[in-house]
Amino acid sequence: NPRTGIGSWSEADIVQFLKTGRTQHSAAFGGMTDVVQHSMQHMNDADLTAIARYLKTLPSTDPKETPYVYNDTAARALRTGDASAPGAAVYRDNCTACHRSDGRGYTRVFPALGGNPVVQGKDATSLIHV
Repeated sequence: NPRTGIGSWSEADIVQFLKTGRTQHSAAFGGMTDVVQHSMQHMNDADLTAIARYLKTLPSTDPKETPYVYNDTAARALRTGDASAPGAAVYRDNCTACHRSDGRGYTRVFPALGGNPVVQGKDATSLIHV
């Protein structure tokens, strides 16, 4: 799926994730950490590419789902000190240090929250586990 899955990821993004557990989009956590650490990181690039190509052939489970589009309204408000929107003060106090006021994180250190499939999903179980 383009918003709640890896539908908007490139083949190279998928290979990088399987090999390292990190991309500009997300970072592995929970059981996927073990998959990367004990299995995928030891595979050769040809095998990882084959897996990525296969995954890119799978159809979306929600054909109506649209890709995430960045909107800087909240980031602009936070940068100017406006934390009046619901959840803004909580985000400012607990999240901006690692994920920045724009939600884009720091590549390969703290993943983006804006557009992150884990954050965008309807089921918050994975997000709660993180």
